[in-house]
Amino acid sequence: TGVQTCALPIYDASADDSFVKAGQYAARDHRVKVFRNTINVGDYPNRNMAATYATGEYLLYVDSDDCISPDALEYIADSVNSFPGTDMGVIVKKFDKELPVLLPGTEVIKINFFKHKILNTGPGGVFFKTEFFRKFGGYSEKYGPVNDLFSHVRLACYGNLLLLPYCYVQYRIHSQQESSKLSNYMLYYQPYISDLMKLAELPLSQKERHYILRYYSYRHLYNIIKFALRTGDLKMSWSAFRFGKFRISDFL
Repeated sequence: TGVQTCALPIYDASADDSFVKAGQYAARDHRVKVFRNTINVGDYPNRNMAATYATGEYLLYVDSDDCISPDALEYIADSVNSFPGTDMGVIVKKFDKELPVLLPGTEVIKINFFKHKILNTGPGGVFFKTEFFRKFGGYSEKYGPVNDLFSHVRLACYGNLLLLPYCYVQYRIHSQQESSKLSNYMLYYQPYISDLMKLAELPLSQKERHYILRYYSYRHLYNIIKFALRTGDLKMSWSAFRFGKFRISDFL
């Protein structure tokens, strides 16, 4: 493609033979550099670790259960060359303006909460300028499977976002992936949105923050009740309620 790339497969202490196969690719192509963790550190710590190894100007995550189109890297490179000043890029399925477009993250955050959930996407739907990602702390490791939702909004506070119309990533849906584990989402959903609304750098008024927190509190409580009625798992439902640390003021 003419685009300078470097693949950094990092094996999080996996027990299969994928590490050996990746090593075979690395032996044939100097752009592939393989790393392996001695212990399983988890998905988001592993992504942050990958950023420390990265040598390219931009960083794109491709999970082991996803794949990208053959022209994905060239498309991203052409896009950022056309829009200098890009700190983050995100695939957008629905938007009111012609795409692609470069917008301040502060504007995107308001759109995200009040119009289109632009930042409500997994790591595969976003790319970062490597220096930018490192400077502002990368992905949070505190909120389980919703670390991406918290971090995309937090990082958007500091930079310019390039909104792209072309979906170059394909997600493979299966029962073992984090997005299929509803109980994990239930545990972290309320803490993530509650802490997000406390960020000083968030470009929202106190009234807007309270509106968002109220909306998500009702939504999360509804989902907990729905989960309990559907599954009969009262223990997990109670854990999600307690872990959420709901306050009466969140609903007023």
